[in-house]
Amino acid sequence: MDKTASSDIQTLLATAVEARKAGRLRDASDALAQALALHESTGEALPRSTAFDLGVLLHNQGRHDEALAHVSAALERRPKDFALVNLLGVTLKALGRFDEALEQFDLAAKLDPKSPSPWVNRGNVHLQRREGKPALEVFTRLARQDPRSAEYQRLLASAYRCLGELEKAQARLEASLKLDPKQVGTWREMAAVQDELGRNPDALATLERGIAALGARKDLVDAQIILLRRAGRRQDAIALLERLIKLNPGVAWLHVQMARSLAPVDRDRANTHFAEAMKLEPANTRTVTELAESLDRTRGPKEAENIAAAYDLARKRLGMGGNYLQDAKTLRGILIRNADYEASDSLGEFDALGTYWASAGEIAALHHMMGQVRTPQQRRSLVRHHRAWAERLEVLAAKTPVNRKPAPARRPKVRVGFMSSDLRDHPVAYFAVDLLTRYDKSRFEFYAYSWSTKPADAIQDRIAAGVDGFRHVPHIGDRDAAQLIADDQLDILFELGGSTDMNKLDVMAWKPAPRQASWLGYPHSAGLSTIDRILVDPFIKPGDPALLVEKPFLMPRTWVALDQPTFRPMPLVDPLTPEERNGFVTFGTMNNPYKMNAAVLETWVEVLRAVPNSKFLFVRPESAVSAFRDNLAKRFEAHGVSADRILHVGVRGAHMPHYNRMDISLDTFPQTGGTTTCETLWMGVPAITLVGEAFFERLSYSNLNNAGLPELCAFDRAGYVAKAVDLAGRTGWRGEFRRTVRERLRAHPIGNPTLFVRDFEATLLQWMDEQP
Repeated sequence: MDKTASSDIQTLLATAVEARKAGRLRDASDALAQALALHESTGEALPRSTAFDLGVLLHNQGRHDEALAHVSAALERRPKDFALVNLLGVTLKALGRFDEALEQFDLAAKLDPKSPSPWVNRGNVHLQRREGKPALEVFTRLARQDPRSAEYQRLLASAYRCLGELEKAQARLEASLKLDPKQVGTWREMAAVQDELGRNPDALATLERGIAALGARKDLVDAQIILLRRAGRRQDAIALLERLIKLNPGVAWLHVQMARSLAPVDRDRANTHFAEAMKLEPANTRTVTELAESLDRTRGPKEAENIAAAYDLARKRLGMGGNYLQDAKTLRGILIRNADYEASDSLGEFDALGTYWASAGEIAALHHMMGQVRTPQQRRSLVRHHRAWAERLEVLAAKTPVNRKPAPARRPKVRVGFMSSDLRDHPVAYFAVDLLTRYDKSRFEFYAYSWSTKPADAIQDRIAAGVDGFRHVPHIGDRDAAQLIADDQLDILFELGGSTDMNKLDVMAWKPAPRQASWLGYPHSAGLSTIDRILVDPFIKPGDPALLVEKPFLMPRTWVALDQPTFRPMPLVDPLTPEERNGFVTFGTMNNPYKMNAAVLETWVEVLRAVPNSKFLFVRPESAVSAFRDNLAKRFEAHGVSADRILHVGVRGAHMPHYNRMDISLDTFPQTGGTTTCETLWMGVPAITLVGEAFFERLSYSNLNNAGLPELCAFDRAGYVAKAVDLAGRTGWRGEFRRTVRERLRAHPIGNPTLFVRDFEATLLQWMDEQP
């Protein structure tokens, strides 16, 4: 026996034990890895559990890829080791490889039929995938085997909660607390269920009881802060966190919660706290992602710098490995914003992500999937994902119905509500303001509802003065907002905000009005069965009814009209085309990069190749970011167009004059421009669009037809390229268009708000004649 090797192994094992006790997990795992290597080279004895212990340490540090490699290698030597098989399943689960994880848990259950661990792990996989029914089956089995287990009762409650059966979830949580009142997770979940039932004060009281019983434990205080924010008591949450951070400045999760609390009101301070949390816990993948998201959403003079920092953090998070599912929404948005499509695609398959986001209530993530749809099947699965998102919300809303009194009989006017936090200097208001200030007050009463936390501006004041009632309530819960609307006894309610910041699409699930419709804010069916209609025109309306959940609220001509596309003074249109001034044709876009994709860029490159010496102009805040410019340059050059043919202007809010540098706008697809197309036309720049099947693929199709320009609409990629190339050769037509564009628009439906208002009113009356 090699006494030196044996002594070294024992020293390393002792070092690992001491390091683990001190919380130095990396030192502990390094010591065990050295002990295992020494065992392999010398054959010296080693405790059988060492390989398992190292796998657990790696897993607990979030080093899941290393844990996978280590445990897999150990299993080659001991393929029937129950503990290692079970740990392999746990590691695969952490990596988001759920099907493979379930296979390992099945194998572990066969190796040790008496152990509940594989079954618990299997149930947790189903919960993570938001699969309530199989999770319920697993935890029901476990609870029957051991009805005195508080943990099984809590897990059973989680399954009921996943299914939306909140009363049953609450009953199981009460049983769990009777069995063991010291379970932190049970107190927290009880509060969450009560909050979902619309009983926020009860939820806060539950957490106070838990804190009184167990002390100011992280999970309980964490939940308390979340509920304070949800109740509109953000300042109370911030004040509590300020006290806690003063006492515990080195606690990372306090800084994370402070950052989340500050983000809507002070993004710079929020970034500071996220950065402090990341410094304290650099291996925490969630903190890395949240700082990236916050930086990506920070505006102001350093926006380009913030976008670049967010992109670097997104790439860093990808390098950290592990399960990306929880972070995919943020990472995907940042990567697409910087034209890094391969990295974005690595985060997950279209349907897998859509299923997860629907079950997680992430409708904003579903919104951003529109620009990445590639097949007819994906268009239809996106509708299904929206419906799945809505079904769970409808179940929750049904648990706490609002009191909706019927409108008085023979009321002389139709009472219509418009809900949006964007009834201010915002594109939604560009299209809504004429309707809300020019409607026929002898036949209609209009009410507006805003939850905006921003100070009122001149446009909001104008709308407030124009309608019969303006309800501005910045801090209010969804159910209370629904009751506020129901108290006004509307005949019809329109939702105009969609998934954008400060809006409350969820309110529609309570159906505070007998007739409800969607317009403007969301270019897709939200999925709610409580939304009866979606406003369309003959061009936007999809040919396949399966691409809408709601029935069409069909306008006879156009779904929007406007005097001009912003409330600010508009720059003059240069009567000379950029080609006449520069000697070459300039194509371009001002569309948001989330609508771009690899196929769009390849198509634009094909247009440039067909038009000698032409250039492409990007006018976006991202154009000031080197990653965006470099990624675009690589794509253009890979398809035969040199980077010197790409022009960039990095601005936000000051883009309108730069239309005078653009000869032809090339629309994005499948998600097309909306407001951007209107701006483009107003500034005398013709736009080429590719028309698709779905609502979000037909916005520009409507705008162009209602501007008298159907010839600019293509129905396949080859036609899109051909129309762009043909238009590049029609210099005289483009010059005449620039010089006459505003008079031309006013002569067509898109530039005639008065006609739109009359059409809207007539369609409202027609709907009122139908049974609700």
